[in-house]
Amino acid sequence: MFTQKKSMIVLVFAMLLLVTACTATESEQAGGFSVNDVTVSVEEIVVDKAKGKTEIVACLDLPDNGDWIPYASIFDGSEKIYSEQMMLVDYKNPETAETNHRCYRFIFPKAVTSQSVRFSIENLQTDIPENITEEICAEAQEKIRQEYPNFAFSCDVGNHSLDFEITEKPEGMGDEEAHLLIAQALTDIVNASLAVDVEVP
Repeated sequence: MFTQKKSMIVLVFAMLLLVTACTATESEQAGGFSVNDVTVSVEEIVVDKAKGKTEIVACLDLPDNGDWIPYASIFDGSEKIYSEQMMLVDYKNPETAETNHRCYRFIFPKAVTSQSVRFSIENLQTDIPENITEEICAEAQEKIRQEYPNFAFSCDVGNHSLDFEITEKPEGMGDEEAHLLIAQALTDIVNASLAVDVEVP
C-alpha cells in the first residue's frame, strides 16, 4: 500500500514526458529509424472509420530487456494525436520478456484521413519500482545531486510503500518540482524522438 507521499510521486510520474528535454541523434536504418540506440519499424497500420480508431503495430529494439513503456503519437496532417492504449504483442510468450526486441500495438482515438501519417516514439520510460529499497533511494538521490548538489531527502521504506521527507532543496524550488525530481530519479528515461512516415492503405 502506497503512502500519500508515494502517491504524489506516482501522480507526477505521468508529467515526466512533458518536461523532459529531447536531445537525440537520429540516423536512418533499413525499415525504420534509430535514435539513442533504439530502433523502430512500423509493421502494420489499420484505420477503422466505423470505430474512429487508428491502430499501428510497431517493433522496437529497446536498450535492454527491462520493463520499458513506449509513448507514441501520430501526426494526421498538422494534428498531433497521442495513443490512448498500448498493448505488448505476444505478451504471454515467456521469450518476449527475455529479449529487447518487442512489438507493440498502439491505438489512437481517431480514424486518420491523410494519405500518410508520421508515427513517433517520443520517449521510453521504466515504471517506478513496486518494491523500493534503501539502495534504490540512495541511487535516486545520487542522480539528483549530480544536478542539484544541495538536494536531499530521507526514505522510510516499508512493505510495498515509500515515505520520504525532503530535507534540503535549492532556494526557490517548489514542492511539486521537488517531487517530480524524485519521481524522475526513480525511473530510467530514454529520449527517443523516433519518427517514421507511414503510408495509409
